[in-house]
Amino acid sequence: MLSIVISAGISVLAFNVATQVDEGITSNAGYYSVIVGPAGSQTQLAMNTMYFTDAPLGTIPYSVVTSLEQNSRVTAAVPFAMADNYNGYGVVGTTSQFLSGKEVDADYTILQAEELSENMALWQKIAESGIITDVYAMYDYVNFLCAWNTYYVDNSTDENGNTVPGYYLYPSDAEHYIYTDGAQWNYGYQEGYFEDIIRRIQAVDATAFQDLVDNVMQAQALAEEALAELENQNYTSEYQYVEAFGREDYVYTLDRGDELAEKMQALYTDFSNWLGSWEM
Repeated sequence: MLSIVISAGISVLAFNVATQVDEGITSNAGYYSVIVGPAGSQTQLAMNTMYFTDAPLGTIPYSVVTSLEQNSRVTAAVPFAMADNYNGYGVVGTTSQFLSGKEVDADYTILQAEELSENMALWQKIAESGIITDVYAMYDYVNFLCAWNTYYVDNSTDENGNTVPGYYLYPSDAEHYIYTDGAQWNYGYQEGYFEDIIRRIQAVDATAFQDLVDNVMQAQALAEEALAELENQNYTSEYQYVEAFGREDYVYTLDRGDELAEKMQALYTDFSNWLGSWEM
């Protein structure tokens, strides 16, 4: 009898909690017809925008907002940006339009563009340019060059339901992804790729972002260094059992893998520190 009561109680509790969660999600989602953001997890984008939770995916150019505002089918376009926190409270940037029609039981200040400090105005300009997102992509490319042997193709299932074992990349796979037009990492191999990022940074301001320019230049040097290691075949292989894929296969080790990884991490840390110094 006791077990029946407990089971019934749990089922009622679960139903009540599920109902409240569903109502809360539906209520918040009702504010938005469409959520526009950078590429990535759709769930993360929704949670970040509707509930200000989860890690931000990044930003998109402010020109997207302007374009949406000019679209006759759009009633309102409200931008959001999450950065740091203050005394444990998340900092969310938006416009006064978001508060329109809502009861706000708190003090708040609306900052106009002309009231922003010079540094904040500079940050706004480079954030709107899309360059920060491109630098993240640049580091994706550099990291692949420095550690291509740690990337893998996961297990999959064919049309007959049979498991197709995965594998760690071979040198020929890495070369395909880098050299083949349209392949995943080919964008970084394009002539003038790094120089174009630097040119765009300097177009925002010729001197204010010199630290970022220096960081990109160092990333370019590391990319060339890591690519030379691949082209000169500075790696070894070992035929071994790979538990993740359930089979034996060749696994490659870069001769200077640890060194390249350390350089990559140091440069990315410098970029993250630079980013943090500007965001808040």
